[in-house]
Amino acid sequence: MKRTVAAVAVMLCAMTARADAQASYRAKNLINDLLAVSTDLSKEAMRDAEVLRRLIDAARALDDWQQQAAVSKALDAIGKAEQLAAQPPFNPRVQILVQRARDAVKPAQASSMNIDQQKIRNELRARAVEPMRQIVSEDIGTLARLTSQLTDITNNVAKATASASAAALGQSE
Repeated sequence: MKRTVAAVAVMLCAMTARADAQASYRAKNLINDLLAVSTDLSKEAMRDAEVLRRLIDAARALDDWQQQAAVSKALDAIGKAEQLAAQPPFNPRVQILVQRARDAVKPAQASSMNIDQQKIRNELRARAVEPMRQIVSEDIGTLARLTSQLTDITNNVAKATASASAAALGQSE
């Protein structure tokens, strides 16, 4: 009987150790996945913010009193925004908004003598800048939620570590 109990105890310890190793492996993979996702989200947020900045630069460029120079500067800023929007991680919404910006300004390049710069700037803001601000706002919200969740995870792990340490040292809470 003692041998049977000892054998069962050894088997239970072995199973617990294997379960702990599996849980540790699973946790490690989840942390790696979380790191990859958070890195992609961060890159996307930074890229989207830079695209927004370039679109704002394009709208501001239309304030130049020289119409040809204004349109040229605006298209240059939109070109830089296009390059950024083409970088991974891809967001088709951002690419569409940058294309809308180009569509708003490009016709003025052909007839820069008789253009209404204020109208073009207002159209650029309405069709591209303001929707892009919304995307950047969503990015910020996503990163804030991620930060909050990571804080909760860190707190749970810290509590578990403190509790396990106290139990291992024979102390009570």
